Amino acid sequence: MPGSIAKIVRNIVPSSWVQALTPKPRKQSQASGVPHSVSPSSVTQVGPTGIKLDMSKLNVSELCYMFRKYRATNLLLAIDNLTRGEGQEHCLRVGDALYYDGEQDVAAAGDYHGNVPRFNLFLKKQGPYLLSGERDVVLLGDILHLEEKANLEDMWTSRDLLDAVIMLTILFPGRFHLVLGNHDLVCPYPEIVKEAVEFVFSNEDGGYYFEMNSYLVSKGVLPKEQTDLMYVAKPRGQVLIPQALIFLHSLCRELKIQGYKQDEVIEMVNQYQTFLNSCPMLGEVDGDKGLTYFAHSGVLKGDFTEAQLINVRKNSHLAYALLTNRALAFEVKTDENRKSAERLTTEDDFLKTVSIVGHERPVEEVHVLSGHDPDKNNFGFGWKPFPQRNFSVIHSNVKSSFGWAVIKNGVPIYEEATQEELVENNALDAA
Repeated sequence: MPGSIAKIVRNIVPSSWVQALTPKPRKQSQASGVPHSVSPSSVTQVGPTGIKLDMSKLNVSELCYMFRKYRATNLLLAIDNLTRGEGQEHCLRVGDALYYDGEQDVAAAGDYHGNVPRFNLFLKKQGPYLLSGERDVVLLGDILHLEEKANLEDMWTSRDLLDAVIMLTILFPGRFHLVLGNHDLVCPYPEIVKEAVEFVFSNEDGGYYFEMNSYLVSKGVLPKEQTDLMYVAKPRGQVLIPQALIFLHSLCRELKIQGYKQDEVIEMVNQYQTFLNSCPMLGEVDGDKGLTYFAHSGVLKGDFTEAQLINVRKNSHLAYALLTNRALAFEVKTDENRKSAERLTTEDDFLKTVSIVGHERPVEEVHVLSGHDPDKNNFGFGWKPFPQRNFSVIHSNVKSSFGWAVIKNGVPIYEEATQEELVENNALDAA
């Protein structure tokens, strides 16, 4: 059948890879004495750290409480689940890619950008299916960083959402996935972690992020001008400070206030980034009725192969494109957005991408799901850059419009929250 995992991967990867990535026996955690994961049927009573959890009331606040009670242990558990090639009956992790056989329904949504009310509503809708095993969940990236201009410096909800997502990957290993987005960064430059933590601990109140930026520049570990468009910058006077750096300062300050020692904070920050570095970057659901390919920014330009996509982190140019390409058309007026214009994709790029990832299926049977591009023309949460093609952008931070796709047998079906549900759950506004 078209959905067979073996058929999906047999012409792409060596058989030794498939053997190496088959499910492995669970190990016991030396730190907590609990399993590395918990079956969905058991989490209604006791979670992986011994905390009782009512899945009918699953929300970000409860998940954060569970995660932070044993933060260091849970970070290691989450990383272990991702890096050991943990497999499930209907899903196989191969390199940087997820392959679903089409027999399992998958709910997909993207770009929450710290919007906790929207994520809580999503959990309210999808939690029962996740718990019963009827449906897996894939987030299409960008869980971090608020987007409204007045909120760009606020990192509280981003920290909450990251911790909640990590906890969900522990509760549902191999069934709850974060596909990496360009905003999903704890530290923009790995070499600055030690000095960033040093700055926070040298100030009684943790200092301010713009002061930390100057400190890191003076230490020679941070470029004076940070122009890489992977990092959204917040102007403060004449200084451009990436949101990722603001998040790093916020996280270090929180951990210090909670009583962690300096060396513990350094280790924990690195573990957060390791978790994100271990997340998949793309995936497919291959069913009898169609194939859905998903990534944060799924349409690519130029020449590439599916084998390259499987290990896309080894190709920095391709990985950058998978995080940052856009399907939005806009007028290039300044040099500042000229680089962005070079990443715009066309309908021809879509057709070429489909021909590579579609496993020789007719183009009308291949669907592409992306996040990344917020709706600029009031088309809603699942708008189509090329209306005549099976290409939809699922963005969860669009004002007054919120929904997701449920992929059934390889074909996405779009569901939208009602205005009443948005109002009732305080989820009407973008964050």
